[in-house]
Amino acid sequence: MQTNQLRGNLMLLFAALIWGFCFVAQKHAAFYIGPLTFMAVRSFIAAIVLLIGVVLLRGYQKIRRPQDYRPLFSVFSQRKELLLGSIICGALLSCGNVLQQAGIAYTTAGKAGFISVLYIIIVPLLGIFFKRKVNVFIWVAVAVTAIGLYLLCMNERLTIGRGDVYLLLSAVTIAFDIILLDYFSPRVDGLLLSCLQFVVIGIICLPLAAIFEHPTLASVYACILPLLYVAVFGSAIGYTLEIFAQRSIGPAITSLLLSLEAVFAALAGWLILDEIMSPRELVGSALMLIAIVLSQLPELSQMRRIKQNEKKS
Repeated sequence: MQTNQLRGNLMLLFAALIWGFCFVAQKHAAFYIGPLTFMAVRSFIAAIVLLIGVVLLRGYQKIRRPQDYRPLFSVFSQRKELLLGSIICGALLSCGNVLQQAGIAYTTAGKAGFISVLYIIIVPLLGIFFKRKVNVFIWVAVAVTAIGLYLLCMNERLTIGRGDVYLLLSAVTIAFDIILLDYFSPRVDGLLLSCLQFVVIGIICLPLAAIFEHPTLASVYACILPLLYVAVFGSAIGYTLEIFAQRSIGPAITSLLLSLEAVFAALAGWLILDEIMSPRELVGSALMLIAIVLSQLPELSQMRRIKQNEKKS
């Protein structure tokens, strides 16, 4: 069991590392193509890679774990939930990711990373709308986040940058997407849902990119490496690692480990783009990480109580 937990922790750390460096790749791509074009190309590539992953995973299950094997056509019994989940989640995620990509063009990779992980705090806060009790730790985390955001985003003229606003809106949108995924994922094949979700994003973004951004093959080719990195590693491999890791790791630990993508984003921005945070921005970033930990304390304490009860029994 501990071996599985260690493996899961390493998977999540690797996923956080991949996603942290994605911000640098997205920053580079923003110089050549617009956010709609970026999302259209990225999503179709990710969908193809994920579809290959679905086929390979089913082949592995058929050989090594025949008791878990289900033919691919068996998902048609879930077609209503799968189609509805793909459309709704794909539409939300396309909006959130386009806003994120647009925001990255106006700010640093490090700041983008820290603002983007705010969804970890927003998700439990949105529980109010579903009549769920919000723990006092969440409210404290919100207050600490507000101070951290002020230090990280507010400039000398007491205004917040355009890119930071886009990223904040992106975090809220992605939080709603996570809540809906939490509803649909137990009802359908998770990897296939992700695959079709990316297809929906591509279908939404491609015509909009053609109308508003007029992309060219030359501009796409100029940033093909960052596109491939984000699509293959960030979208396909990173998501798959998270799915497998969550089989042995609880949601609280998962959130905490994945929040390290913000730290990796700042590190990648410093190593590759020579981005340096000011002391004020560093304090704001540190406060936001503290807020993330605070937001997960209730769930961590609940997990501890469950383990203690299991030992007693």
